Amino acid sequence: MVALLTALSVATWPACFSERQDLAGPLTGECRIDLGSPIVGSVGVVVAMRDFSFVPQEVRVPRGTRVTWVNCENENIDGHTTTSDTEVWQSQFMTSGASFSHVFNESGRFSYHCIPHASFMRGVIIVE
Repeated sequence: MVALLTALSVATWPACFSERQDLAGPLTGECRIDLGSPIVGSVGVVVAMRDFSFVPQEVRVPRGTRVTWVNCENENIDGHTTTSDTEVWQSQFMTSGASFSHVFNESGRFSYHCIPHASFMRGVIIVE
């Protein structure tokens, strides 16, 4: 396995869909990706799904960049999606360790969310 180390500096909350509670303190973690994953060697930008958030929540990239989302949740946490607010892309439900990529060839601001956690698990890709 290849370790994708992500230093995260965000508030954390328990793994609960209905009662999200912010807790104080930084979060650091490790996300493991199988060597056979299609993202190994082909990644432009990685967005981690961790503690029911997209990290980083906002990403700025040039046109033509491949953005890859990786579910870095523990195995006992339900899956997430990365879903465009304007139907530009839609991932499958991704369990722990799964990934999804999309190449951004058009300039613009692309807001997105996770289907089961749409009220608070949101992000934006800004393509310049």
